[in-house]
Amino acid sequence: MVAAASKASVSRKKGKPKKAAGKGRPSTYNPDRHPELARCLALGGHTDVEIAKILGVTERTLNRWKNSHPDFCQSLKGGKEPVDKSVENELLHNCRSEQWIEVESRYIVVKGKKKLVSVKEIPKRRLGNVTAQIFWLKNRKPKEWRDAQQHDVDLTAIVTHTRADEARKKIAALASGKGVKGKKKGKAA
Repeated sequence: MVAAASKASVSRKKGKPKKAAGKGRPSTYNPDRHPELARCLALGGHTDVEIAKILGVTERTLNRWKNSHPDFCQSLKGGKEPVDKSVENELLHNCRSEQWIEVESRYIVVKGKKKLVSVKEIPKRRLGNVTAQIFWLKNRKPKEWRDAQQHDVDLTAIVTHTRADEARKKIAALASGKGVKGKKKGKAA
């Protein structure tokens, strides 16, 4: 009976004993510390890979924590949202062109006092960042702005039209007394 139990607990693929469900090394997850730490790191703009490294775990472990601890997952998302929104707003700002008026005032100092001499309004303009615009459009409208677009073309009409043109040229050449290659028949070359 012991031999039968041993055979059942051995994996046939690798020949290693199977782990019992729930057994293994204890988790290093600390519900009092890790959710807040993950939120702060995410607010700092860190990626999941960087957060895992700082916490001393693998990315796979971090993903397991996100799946098995909802409070950890929410803290991580809560830290990422404001940073992502800020970057989105900056990207949108860089996409847009701007116009404004700068006022230039000129002063002179007469007997220790400032005296306004002239005020000049200077129109200014900043064009939107084309790279940011392309990035925005590719992500917001991927079907219209992807690099490679699919075009369906019916080539049968083009081939038929080309063959008809070739046939007309051959007929015209034969009718004019020229050969197919443009040489007149009857003359020696």
